[in-house]
Amino acid sequence: MNETSDALGLLAAKTATYGGGASAFVFGLSANEVAAIVGALVAVVGLCVQVFYNRRKDRREAEYHAERMTFRAKYMEPEQSE
Repeated sequence: MNETSDALGLLAAKTATYGGGASAFVFGLSANEVAAIVGALVAVVGLCVQVFYNRRKDRREAEYHAERMTFRAKYMEPEQSE
């Protein structure tokens, strides 16, 4: 039972330390600093979304190009006979 209360005390102390540090960080920031942090996070998320969708678009366009070239080689280019 004594080990359980020691572990609980350590957990409470660690939680209080992290909570105190986080609140000192958050409440020590001005509105401009919070806006800058949020803006940077939005920019990073926007960049990740753009990269994700551009990679999908490139993959679709590459598949379309390959199909188009296959069709063109099969049906549109004249056969060369000797």
